[in-house]
Amino acid sequence: MEKKQEKRQYAMEFKLDAVRLVIEEGYSVPKAAERLGISAKGKAI
Repeated sequence: MEKKQEKRQYAMEFKLDAVRLVIEEGYSVPKAAERLGISAKGKAI
């Protein structure tokens, strides 16, 4: 039987940090995700 994967929920501050890395710091989405320790393959924030 397959195990259903739980949806992760991130705090608003974490999401804002991710957006800030891309917009203000010029990170690519994959690099920002790597820096934050998350997968870049998920849905956009």
